[in-house]
Amino acid sequence: MKTDIESLLHQKLEALGALPGGRLLVAYSGGPDSTALLAASVALLSVSADFTLEAVYIDHCLRSQDERREERTIIQAATRRWNVPLHLLSVGEGEIVSQASASGSGVEAAARQYRYSCFENLISREKFDYCLLAHTLDDQVETILQRLFEGAALDSSLGIPERRGPFFRPFLSVKKSDLLDYLRERNFSFSTDSTNGENFYLRNRIRNEIIPVVASVFPAYRTAIESFLAKQRMADSALRALLPEIPFRKESPSSVSWDAEPFFSAPEEARRRFLYRIHAEIDSSQRRLPYPFVERIIRMDDRPEALIEAFDSRISRRGDRIFWDGVVVLRGKNRYIRRIQDGSLVNLPNIGKVRLSFSGLTPPVIIRSRMKGDVISTTGGQKRLKKLFQEWALPEGLRNMIPVLEDSRGIAAVLGSPFGFPDRYAVGGKKYCSIKMEYVGESREQTAR
Repeated sequence: MKTDIESLLHQKLEALGALPGGRLLVAYSGGPDSTALLAASVALLSVSADFTLEAVYIDHCLRSQDERREERTIIQAATRRWNVPLHLLSVGEGEIVSQASASGSGVEAAARQYRYSCFENLISREKFDYCLLAHTLDDQVETILQRLFEGAALDSSLGIPERRGPFFRPFLSVKKSDLLDYLRERNFSFSTDSTNGENFYLRNRIRNEIIPVVASVFPAYRTAIESFLAKQRMADSALRALLPEIPFRKESPSSVSWDAEPFFSAPEEARRRFLYRIHAEIDSSQRRLPYPFVERIIRMDDRPEALIEAFDSRISRRGDRIFWDGVVVLRGKNRYIRRIQDGSLVNLPNIGKVRLSFSGLTPPVIIRSRMKGDVISTTGGQKRLKKLFQEWALPEGLRNMIPVLEDSRGIAAVLGSPFGFPDRYAVGGKKYCSIKMEYVGESREQTAR
């Protein structure tokens, strides 16, 4: 039976509490799923003007300029026709690939992290109540199959959540074919991502190679997966009621801490589930938390100063508390990379806890240590950071400690002031951005000891 898309959306938004008076943002890629979501939202708005609606499009710069230009044309035409304000965001050419290389993650994961960072910044800045995402039942099935073959833990086998923080997915029970029918019946155009047909990315291989085989053997596979998820969630709910809760404190958007004693005294399964929950708190991009990493934390030494550095994170024991900092630890002493937002509290090696305030930077905004080949734009052209540090007569031992601030345009500033050296902005940087570093924790000298 075909789904009534607009009625379903209305029911979901009412159940969410987004009506009346909600301020909603639709993640709009121009593809069929997000086009159907935006179209249904507009239709709902036309008969019940009790919420506000805007859209956001993110250009990851991973496809040809011609294809992206055509996609933007479709998107801008649709939002003009529907009178929906549009936020156009774009990453610099090659930035996603560079981030993937720097963090050791794949391009898919880097693009997803960038995308969710943009969403979070926009939601915070513009005060949206919810961001609507167009994931479908087909996406849910692909996710479950991927996690199954990757040996996911129980929490991960629960699939894509309908809601996580400000993100809401009203179409998780809807087949993609129903959305395509909805668009065809109304003669709405949409863009087609050329990379969807390529099998370079794992998700595409699952969709193009595995799903057709599954469908040929189990024609009702979607219904079976939905039934599996329902049973998993019932089991999860029962287990959750039996296991003790471990309280935690959010230190920053990408950092949490909790007491060591209740953590180590809890059953192992309670600790596992707690860590998956913590991961969801500090990483909205839905990256899968590797099971071996979870097991390392569960079995980490119950002693002061215990430390684990892996999976873009630093887990450390400091006195009676354990801290999880969303830091990518690079090879070499004092190396790191962290995604930040305006006002983020960050712990920097040999500097301490600081609050970073900035304006005029385009996400994703990263604070990190130097990398091989780093350059900053100057009035005389591009200058290597290696050369800049030589001009400062900066000791080799300090060079990995100097914070580098980077946005989608490249390196915005090199912050030498924590170590008594000048702050160097990219050419024109002081005209378009301001940066303030406020010390709120341990001093550099205390941290160094």
